Amino acid sequence: MTLASEALDLGDAEVVIVAYELAGVRGEVLLPRGLHATSPTLLTIGAWHADGVDAVHVRVSCRAGFRARALLVGAASRGPLTSTLAEGWAYPARVADVRVDRHYDRVRVTVTDGDAVVLEAGLDDPRPIGADDIQHVVGLNPGSVDGRGERLIQVEPHLDAVRAERGRPVLTRFDGAWFGDERLTPAHPVAATLSLGRLTLPPPRFVQRPDVPAWEGTESLAG
Repeated sequence: MTLASEALDLGDAEVVIVAYELAGVRGEVLLPRGLHATSPTLLTIGAWHADGVDAVHVRVSCRAGFRARALLVGAASRGPLTSTLAEGWAYPARVADVRVDRHYDRVRVTVTDGDAVVLEAGLDDPRPIGADDIQHVVGLNPGSVDGRGERLIQVEPHLDAVRAERGRPVLTRFDGAWFGDERLTPAHPVAATLSLGRLTLPPPRFVQRPDVPAWEGTESLAG
């Protein structure tokens, strides 16, 4: 794939993050050799409701060297920008009915494939927090990059948040096999947040070889 060379402005967006500890599987078996497991290992469900795309990204927490990262293991989206995200930022172009429904007392993220609900998650009883209080961990998206081969592409969405809320995590349906690995079993709730603001995707700046540590395998796309 040819990665994006310019930023993509997704406009005003709602961004939901729901985090659960994984159960029944050791983190390192889910990761390529170049990444390190966190303890505990977290499964994070991130959802965007933005201009041109509704998307869900399922990630596993990890470290690249000493830096916190989140490895993309599955995704679903709908909207005209689905193919743009797939080509420019290595977000899988799996199309499904993705919905983010926001109410005063709850937020729900639902992914439906045909008649099957493969994900239902969100937060209850949201309470305001500081707009800049939420940390968005840098993502690593696996992909084959032109001239380099298989790489982990560093993706750094930027949200200029104007409002943020935190609530009780809710997860009533999660089909791990549909999202790429049947061993993904979220068990213990950690956190759930909603952010509102302008969402931008800068072009990727770095890629990493998946088979060696970050300090050996990180490559700048500028040179």
